[in-house]
Amino acid sequence: MASVTQPVFVPAPELPLGPRNALVIATSRYDDEELRHLRSPVRDAEDLAAVLAHPSIGGFSVTSLIDKTELQIRQEIESFLSGRGPDETILIYLSCHGIQDDRGRLYFAATDTKKKQPRVSAVRAADLLEQLDDCRARRQILILDCCFSGSFGESKGDLNLEHQLSAHTRGREVLTASRGSEYSYEGELIDGAITGSVFTTGLVEGLRTGRADRDRDGRITVEEAYQHAFLHVRETQTGQTPQHWLSGGEGGQIVLARSALGREINAADLPEHVLVGLENPAPIVRIGGSPLAELRMLSARDIAGILSVPEVTVRTKWRDWGLPAYRIGRHLRWRERDVLAWIDGQAIDPRPPSPQESRSRRQ
Repeated sequence: MASVTQPVFVPAPELPLGPRNALVIATSRYDDEELRHLRSPVRDAEDLAAVLAHPSIGGFSVTSLIDKTELQIRQEIESFLSGRGPDETILIYLSCHGIQDDRGRLYFAATDTKKKQPRVSAVRAADLLEQLDDCRARRQILILDCCFSGSFGESKGDLNLEHQLSAHTRGREVLTASRGSEYSYEGELIDGAITGSVFTTGLVEGLRTGRADRDRDGRITVEEAYQHAFLHVRETQTGQTPQHWLSGGEGGQIVLARSALGREINAADLPEHVLVGLENPAPIVRIGGSPLAELRMLSARDIAGILSVPEVTVRTKWRDWGLPAYRIGRHLRWRERDVLAWIDGQAIDPRPPSPQESRSRRQ
């Protein structure tokens, strides 16, 4: 007989000690007509910022930059990363066009970026990585939901994102919405409302609901959040493949958020004899099957009720019955487990005695 237990959730453990700061950058409109406007970045930035800033989920202090120039973005990144301590967790999120120059170098577009002149008008990925290398924070998260494909169709060769975004330091995790040769699909217009991109929507949903917590320990790591977003993207069948790279230190174990579901606790299975007792139709046996019977104390009146005898019988016969009693104050009390064990010992064997047993009893 197997017991059936339902999972129980308790509040999630606290986030790791140390300040948590996030910089959310989104660019949806562009002055250069060769860079098409994007629908999803602003919605993505708002949704992600909300879940990251939620005190019971992400616990981040969030700064948002929406539709800013290349200079404004570079200055804010520099300010954001400077002066950090080793015990801090930092996160940078970018949602925009990704541009590749004629030598294959990666840039992130701003509102005033010129597609054909990225070196003087866009944020260079290599510069961002160098700034992250110089940052003292030991837990670094970089998330890119960028539309790489289609922005550099005239460039030579495929964009090797892993080569350009691989960490030069320890304790950094990088997530991208797709490979360099794939589109990062935006959300559709539904009843005139703009929806988020496929990747960020999956990421936010996993954090907001707690379903990204795959091991149910109450904390969502970057790896778990990535796995949830990856499966969400695959279910949409958009053809894009999210990527995840990490480097030593705390990479792979960086806690991104607390689970809104909490931490799951699985109750231990009850012993077989207890389960049998709890399912017995006799009330007295069911009571005895309860673990509380190990602790419960009975009065003489309680025992009299169980045995259907006068209370005075219990008070005068308990020594003859061999029931151990305990004096609590001025009163005598008996352990319920002892009483039930004594009752079990009074059972009459329903079998007729064998001839050998009969002879043994007569002798």
